[in-house]
Amino acid sequence: MRFNFVQLRAFVAAAEALNFTVAADRVHVAQPTFSATIRNLEEVVGARLFERNSRKVRLTQLGSEFLPLARRVLDDVERAGSVMSDLVSMRKGSVRFSALAVLFADQLQPALQHFRKTWPGVRLELFDYTSGPALDQLRREQVDLAIVTELSPEKDMHYDGLCERSIVAVLNPEHPLAREPVLAWERLLKEPTVLLQGGGPLGHYLDQCLLEAGMQLMPDYRVDQIHTAAGIVSVGLAIGVMSNITASALEKLGLVVRELHEPYITRPLSLAHLADRELSPAAQQLRTAVLERWQGGTLLKAVRG
Repeated sequence: MRFNFVQLRAFVAAAEALNFTVAADRVHVAQPTFSATIRNLEEVVGARLFERNSRKVRLTQLGSEFLPLARRVLDDVERAGSVMSDLVSMRKGSVRFSALAVLFADQLQPALQHFRKTWPGVRLELFDYTSGPALDQLRREQVDLAIVTELSPEKDMHYDGLCERSIVAVLNPEHPLAREPVLAWERLLKEPTVLLQGGGPLGHYLDQCLLEAGMQLMPDYRVDQIHTAAGIVSVGLAIGVMSNITASALEKLGLVVRELHEPYITRPLSLAHLADRELSPAAQQLRTAVLERWQGGTLLKAVRG
């Protein structure tokens, strides 16, 4: 049984007015067209919904039972239209966004502040996944956008480049190597080291690059939390090995960041989303805000300077 929105709207108008001429005027159609619409609906239903003669119109028993159902459908359609209007106009909705925890404290603040101020009705859900888990969550459609380290071309992802993410050394300022403007890997590998999040995609890429250069990093400590790495470096137990973006947060704690070269290891940091999924209006606006207000350029200058 298939009836359409026009038929239901005409039926409810006729049921409320109990006059086809008045009801036709309410839905802005000619009376003959209106009558034909009601007849077509009755054919679809398979029974008469109105008893009518030259003097009056009234609902049949079946029509009386059908009326609340028709009203409910029309209300649902109206609510759906209202919700869609809110989503398209961004009065409501949600965006799920992931980035490295350190980025929320600095580089992303202008974009997030602009988004929250401009679209206060949109719920912004934030996650601090590292690159591997973030890509998994994108594929599962659990997040809409994610900032990740772009390690290799992946056809199911669309990437917008933000900046280069390089591997750097973090030292206690009293360490003898802290006086060097840059450090060679060969020199670093002679020192105790602590590797931050070495089990992720960037860590595997680091191992591959060093192996191709005939080197191997055997860290004395492997940790997952930045504060753990900072503590080990602060007391002089080891030199930290991590990305420049993560290391930038430790400069504020008084630690020293030095670029590593020979080889110089870098990969793009990108804003990613599924290539075959169209972003919602809200997600598209957040993407635009991040790309327009990203502060990565100043970060790279600070780390390399």
